[in-house]
Amino acid sequence: MERFLNILGKIVFIVLLVGIIGVTYFFYNKYYFNDYIKAQVKSGISDFHKDATKKIDKKASYCIENKDYNDAVFYKEFEVEKNTAYRVTCKIKTENVSSKYQDEQLDNEGAIKYGVGACIGILDTTEQSNIVSGNSNWEEIEFMFNSRNREYVNLGFRLGGYNGESKGKAWFSDIKVEKSTIEYKTWNVVCFNINNIDVTLNGKKYKVSMTTEDQRIIRENLERFARSMESFSGNKMKINTKCIEIQEPLTSLSYSKENGYYIEPKDAYSLIKDYLNTNEYDHIFMRSKIWRCNKRSRDSSKLMDRTWRNEI
Repeated sequence: MERFLNILGKIVFIVLLVGIIGVTYFFYNKYYFNDYIKAQVKSGISDFHKDATKKIDKKASYCIENKDYNDAVFYKEFEVEKNTAYRVTCKIKTENVSSKYQDEQLDNEGAIKYGVGACIGILDTTEQSNIVSGNSNWEEIEFMFNSRNREYVNLGFRLGGYNGESKGKAWFSDIKVEKSTIEYKTWNVVCFNINNIDVTLNGKKYKVSMTTEDQRIIRENLERFARSMESFSGNKMKINTKCIEIQEPLTSLSYSKENGYYIEPKDAYSLIKDYLNTNEYDHIFMRSKIWRCNKRSRDSSKLMDRTWRNEI
């Protein structure tokens, strides 16, 4: 009897051990994000897991599911060399992703314009890639950044935005981080002349347009810039310049206490995106006629504080 109990005890121990290993393996395989930290602004709304049914190759993809509007991200600290260009690529797939931008209470289309959706970016900055929204199949997204004076960056893969939120599901796969290997011998530089502005600021309508003289001065300055840069480089660099006239009016402006009203890329993205999708540019200028005016309402450029709630 004693021998039987010993054998039974060993069997129970083995069964429990196998069960523990199996459960551990299941949770490890489904929820371990390879040292990426998972975080969300509103606790309990987002789910992070690995999905073996949605993948590019043999590896399961990383999935963020926002069951309601939230800003969720998985990120990792990367060591970088100062003043060095880096290239990050990732394939992203989305399902029923819609977004909202909080400061101006803009839903989906307006939020997309402000860069809210599934994207790659550097945590706690506005540096990010183009976003993926709606229902999309696997799409490769590229994010280029310069480390400047930083030695470390928190590189994140996000469903949300710096000042916005998204709901739906996004899958991330085939993540690659590398130093940029692009050699800039010939630079293609473009200047988008935003010829017309039609905005409402503090309840007041403003319309302003560039003149042909404004356009001429911009073209001459761009050519002068190219000649100066070629000279500074000892003619090792060649710059091709191009001015593109945008007639469709700009309908939004950004604001900061330091700069007043100005054009950010997000303001003009819808006007220039077709040109960016069909051409490769190394540097982009945007020019328009901006006037000075006093801002009496609150500073709408102030970004709301983010309190990230990390998950294991």
